[in-house]
Amino acid sequence: MSDQSTNGGTAASDVCVCVAGYVVNHGMKVATLWKNGEAIRLSGRDGDAWVQAVAVSGDDVYVVGTETKIDEFDRKRRVAMLWKNGVPQKLSNGHDNATANSVFVSRDDVYVAGHVDRGGWHTQAVLWKNGVQQCLNKTLTAHADAFSVFVSGEDVYVAGFEENERGRYVATLWKNGEAHELSDGTSHARALSVFVSGEDVYVAGYAENAHGAKSAVLLKNGVTQVLSKESEPAEAQFVTVSGADVYVVGHVTNGRGYTVATLWKNGVAQCLSDQENRSEARSVFVSGEDVYVVGWEATVQWHCDVTTLSGQVDIFDDARASVQRQWHRVTTLWKNGVAHPVGNNGNWVEVNAVVVLPHDVCISDFSETVKDERNDAQVYSLFVSGEDVYVAGCEKNMERRDVATVWKNGEALRLCEWNGTYLVEDFDDSGEEEGEWELHDGFYSSHAHSISVSGKDVYVVGSEASFDESGCNGPRLWKNGVAQCIGNVNGNAHQSPACDIPDFSSVFVSDGDVYIAGAENNAKGVPVATVWKNGVAQHLSDSNKRTDAKAVFVSGKDVYVAGREVNSQYYSVATLWKNGVAQHLSDGNSDGSASSVFVSGGDVYVVGHGNNPQGKYVDIVWKNGEALCYGGASGYPSFRDVFVCGEDVYIAGSELDAQQKRVATVWKNGAAQHLGDGSRPSSASSVFVVGEDVYAAGAETNALGNCLATLWKNGEAQCLSGPKLYSESGYDYELDDDDDDDVTECDPAE
Repeated sequence: MSDQSTNGGTAASDVCVCVAGYVVNHGMKVATLWKNGEAIRLSGRDGDAWVQAVAVSGDDVYVVGTETKIDEFDRKRRVAMLWKNGVPQKLSNGHDNATANSVFVSRDDVYVAGHVDRGGWHTQAVLWKNGVQQCLNKTLTAHADAFSVFVSGEDVYVAGFEENERGRYVATLWKNGEAHELSDGTSHARALSVFVSGEDVYVAGYAENAHGAKSAVLLKNGVTQVLSKESEPAEAQFVTVSGADVYVVGHVTNGRGYTVATLWKNGVAQCLSDQENRSEARSVFVSGEDVYVVGWEATVQWHCDVTTLSGQVDIFDDARASVQRQWHRVTTLWKNGVAHPVGNNGNWVEVNAVVVLPHDVCISDFSETVKDERNDAQVYSLFVSGEDVYVAGCEKNMERRDVATVWKNGEALRLCEWNGTYLVEDFDDSGEEEGEWELHDGFYSSHAHSISVSGKDVYVVGSEASFDESGCNGPRLWKNGVAQCIGNVNGNAHQSPACDIPDFSSVFVSDGDVYIAGAENNAKGVPVATVWKNGVAQHLSDSNKRTDAKAVFVSGKDVYVAGREVNSQYYSVATLWKNGVAQHLSDGNSDGSASSVFVSGGDVYVVGHGNNPQGKYVDIVWKNGEALCYGGASGYPSFRDVFVCGEDVYIAGSELDAQQKRVATVWKNGAAQHLGDGSRPSSASSVFVVGEDVYAAGAETNALGNCLATLWKNGEAQCLSGPKLYSESGYDYELDDDDDDDVTECDPAE
């Protein structure tokens, strides 16, 4: 569906016609905008992408739709997208499936309607205003969707549906967030488009009768007009008004069962396609005296295969003819009822929206915007040793798989993938040209969760989704870049099968001893919080309920582990173990967890989650078992890591700024310092302090929607993510990038 701030009154000559949809290229949907017939690619090769709506404000063209991406758990997710003049912006978080259906621009505000999946089969109707999400439906356990948005003055109208208690879809119009039911709820109905002209509010959609047949309907100020005949099922997809004329497009199903693209002008139907063909109309735009409609049309093509009894082609001798009827579908733009093909290049094309501008506009092709695109990345841990700064996390490779990565002074050293194998580069500071790569089989994806440096030795723990001959599947310890399954930590091998270990979470090196915190399945298959010292495991709980260890810290001879333990009420309780003895930090009346621990001068600091005194679930900092501060007073802070230097306590995380944008934050003794300007979402996951220098590591989203690994030193940001790589036609290549990035990458020639 398309939306426009103005419609009508434009001269017919020298106009710019923009049609939006997608093209299937090598089996992948590519979001595309056609400007006067010239295709402009909006998406890349990360996954399928398609466009649902387009709007114009001044010289700016806004396009919304959906793009599929792989999240950090290797799950394919639909992401609601907004492109402004070809530059993409993510609207949804990338974890929950989401779709953007409609866009409207009013003054400097951009409104987008769509839905977000909320688990199970439930979808939530949402409205994004300048990127900030608002939930429209109040019942979160039922289906809802928002298909169209229109702004008139100070009023915001959204058309869609909500599911009632009988499981029926009720056509709904939200005005400034307040829902108004347009159908009685006895049968399914959907409001698919809304347009406001003066004091009149028009809504187009369909309603089903008792037999499940659909009727195209138009509502004006709540009064229903049925556009189609009772004997012909129909849908109204889009409505617009120009002057005194009301235009609705959709389709009618004729007596042969074919859908026929239809334009209703003031209630009078006009078929846009031959009754012998199949067709549908999706959107309409009026420019002066010209009416533009987009959709598709399918015509019948007959294919005759003639084969002799002997199997040879011969139309003269003993021929048997096999005649097949095939539908040939053509994406179509109708101008004043005359059909014109769109994107006629042999690829499957779908279009959903059209707008007409009185002048040309500049829209960036993906090949231009991608020059600044970076690899999506996540950061989990930070360590500073002398002059060297290490950051551990993961970065997407060419196949969009996460690869465990350590950035040393901004240079990426990572596990690389090539045709099912991966290469590991040694960490070497001797100046010698090591250049040797250790080859392993069966690599899929990996994450570096924690890093610790002792002298010249760099220890990293994380996880790897692989299955090699030893049966190892899950945890990894890398020492100086050499991957180990679980044992061989300073010569000691863990005897349990590696597949008993769900994950390694944290590593700490003290006096030459290597401590790892994580979890190990017991004999009953229940994960048990575990700490390994030089490869020897110590279970921290003998309970049959799940326990996890998330962080480890060693002070003298004392070993502190932070994590969670499930109580008898089956709530997770934030827990601190000191030398194997558990201390519960949260109240156990709701889920809690501890994620980071630091010991300084006999004081033990822990960050995690739990209830505040008012019973609200918030982030908490504990000192010696007592809550030092609670999040949630304002800005909904999220605490991720703690570090103590002298008398100063530093917390890394994020909070909402005055514009309700999440921004990476470091709190020093409770005073917040924002690390970003709030123009893009960001968060800090780790903090490390050396003298007067405060380092924080985390992620920041750029203008293209990439989640970038970021290092802040005293508030100054450094992007760690490398330029995005793409694979096409079996050859790997990097799009031109003028930046000189020091990124160690795999070369298949090696």
